[in-house]
Amino acid sequence: MPDSETWVYTPPGFDPSGAVRYPVLYLLHGTPGSSDDWMAAGLPGVLDDLVTSGRVRPVIVVSPDVNAVDIAESSCLDSAHGGSQVETYLTDVVVPWVDAHYPVADDWRYRGIGGMSSGAYCALDQGLRHPELYGTILATMPYGEPGAGGEHQLAGPADVAAHSPDVYADTVPLPHALGVLLAYGSREADGQVGRTARDLAARLEARGVDVELVVEPGLGHSWTTATATLPEALTFFEHRMAAAGDS
Repeated sequence: MPDSETWVYTPPGFDPSGAVRYPVLYLLHGTPGSSDDWMAAGLPGVLDDLVTSGRVRPVIVVSPDVNAVDIAESSCLDSAHGGSQVETYLTDVVVPWVDAHYPVADDWRYRGIGGMSSGAYCALDQGLRHPELYGTILATMPYGEPGAGGEHQLAGPADVAAHSPDVYADTVPLPHALGVLLAYGSREADGQVGRTARDLAARLEARGVDVELVVEPGLGHSWTTATATLPEALTFFEHRMAAAGDS
């Protein structure tokens, strides 16, 4: 992985002592993009309002850099050709580091992963293939397969299929209750993103997944859509945690 920054949001009244164990949400940027994109898009203000109004419990948000050394659009995948190991970085470095350095709940029920655009693909693929880590997936403007850079990371067509929710949504193991929010702007309703969101919503719901489909009126493929979806996405995460029995 290249040298990079990871941004961490802590909620109003944050207690670093460990007396409180906070849920944690990993939010992934799109392409082109960087780890500060969610913060620059207004996430701190949106979350502050949601927490202080009581709509969601205090939550920590972590936004890592998922660009690769050799190609920016990594699709959050490990290179099969000796390049950046982005998936391993997320699962074996970032998550354990946050667990060790912040007072977070080390439990998939209180750990979510989300993203926008290519980051939404990352959230879907990482979340569906790593249920031991994540219980909630928040995917805004999602794709159902790796981008061109992600395909470059992989070994060939079979490897691409194994990392494509469009392909494996009906068969991927789902060992526990899972929640998935899929969102897009209405201007993309007839395009790839809208079709992907609706198709995955139907297929995952048929398997018993708790699915919410959100359509933002009048919006397209932009950070405006990503920011507009945050209240619904974070409220869905809250709903998932409450359903786990910790209301």
